[in-house]
Amino acid sequence: MRTNCIPYSVDDDESTATEETVIAKCNEEINPGDVIFYYHELFGMRPEGERTQQVMEVDPSYKMKMLGLDNMDVLPRYHQVKIVKKYINGILQDYPNGTWREIREFMLHKGHLPGSKGRKSLLAQELEKRQKRFSTEYEKLAEAEGFPIDLVRKPHVRATQCSVSENETDSSSSCESGDSKETTHTALLMRQYRKNNKNRESLESRAAAAQEQQARDVNKNRSYSGGENLPKDTICLLTLGPDKNNVGIKNLPVMITQVLYYKASDTMRYKLCCKEGLLQGTYGRGELTPQDHLTANLMGINVSQLDKAQTLTPYQAHDRYLKIGGKNRSCRCRTDCSKSKSCKCRKLGKLCTKHCHKGIENVLCKLCVMEN
Repeated sequence: MRTNCIPYSVDDDESTATEETVIAKCNEEINPGDVIFYYHELFGMRPEGERTQQVMEVDPSYKMKMLGLDNMDVLPRYHQVKIVKKYINGILQDYPNGTWREIREFMLHKGHLPGSKGRKSLLAQELEKRQKRFSTEYEKLAEAEGFPIDLVRKPHVRATQCSVSENETDSSSSCESGDSKETTHTALLMRQYRKNNKNRESLESRAAAAQEQQARDVNKNRSYSGGENLPKDTICLLTLGPDKNNVGIKNLPVMITQVLYYKASDTMRYKLCCKEGLLQGTYGRGELTPQDHLTANLMGINVSQLDKAQTLTPYQAHDRYLKIGGKNRSCRCRTDCSKSKSCKCRKLGKLCTKHCHKGIENVLCKLCVMEN
């Protein structure tokens, strides 16, 4: 659950839905000039996937590219970002209160930074620099080998034109000699260029194949912490809103009962259940923290015995979970609670909290929350 958000789109028929069931619009704004932090989809939440870019343009009506970034990255509108700097009166200021939200959940108003229209991307600017260095190197090679510089700069334009008249036989022969020499030089240059171009194409094809293989390896071995998709029957912790009192819990143990794919928005949503019953609505990947060390039997979840006609909101499930998972319901185990027959938490089917184990960290306990 998110704070300071109001629902603005609801689709009751999930079987024919083309968008998510509920989308929340928050009061936080992204304006041109702000600096955002996000993880590239190819690498996930790993150091090589970290990106910090300035927003050059905002267009809420453009669903495929709501934000125009400094590096020309295209982020889907369900991609999660965080504001790290705000552009106020022409000055970038640190913004420590930024929270992770999907792009479509921010308040977006159409606009762009002055001078951003027609601006070249960082990749195009870097390519121009490399092309300039490439031309400079060829000019140096031509000077060293005695080739005409004009042929390197403009290979299709003759630097000088030979004018031949009827009475200028000697000058005509010298011009023809110069033509043959220039043709030889041009052929050498073109041969060298084709050789370098062939090597470059080979390197580019190898790099593209290596990048595709890397993407396949990343998606194949993607961990829960950076992954986008979770399989059915995975035990997770559903993140709840701020606690209303000292005995509240921040995470609710749940199990994924169904995985929904929305083709129009290319997103995955999940239906959940807990020990007390089925939960209403669907939930996104950012709200779930997988706990691969937990099982449904250990958490007392039995889907076959739950009432399919009655569903609970997360806060109703939270209130029922409090009866067994409150502050005063804590164990004093020093061993693995998941295997202990006398552990209070295991008997109640609840997770251990910071009040368990006499307030001392128990590294052997598998009922404690694992942070990914």
